[in-house]
Amino acid sequence: MGLQVYVYRQPGGMDCTNGGFSSFSDQLTLVNVDGPFKPTPDRPPALLVSHDKGIVRIVPAIFVNQEYIKMPVWLMFGGNYAASSDGRLTEAVEKLTGQRHYSAIAIHDRIEPATR
Repeated sequence: MGLQVYVYRQPGGMDCTNGGFSSFSDQLTLVNVDGPFKPTPDRPPALLVSHDKGIVRIVPAIFVNQEYIKMPVWLMFGGNYAASSDGRLTEAVEKLTGQRHYSAIAIHDRIEPATR
């Protein structure tokens, strides 16, 4: 179970995600945040993760052996954001970072080919 968030895109249909899941989904399910929703094809699973200096981001999750795990580390910001009016999102961010966060969260779902 998880928390549902809504995807916000730039006006005009510009997509810089390189086919990331936020380019075709209007909602995501944060599976590591308490909430009543299950991921569905319309609301794919995602994770709320902490990054450097208390910054949070949302990344895709995949289902493997009954556990949700993070995708590879070369995920980049593709221009889309996610937000929810549900206070559990603010609480989850505070738990991860120690800081309150009241704005939309960047979705890191752009995957570039490895350069090595």
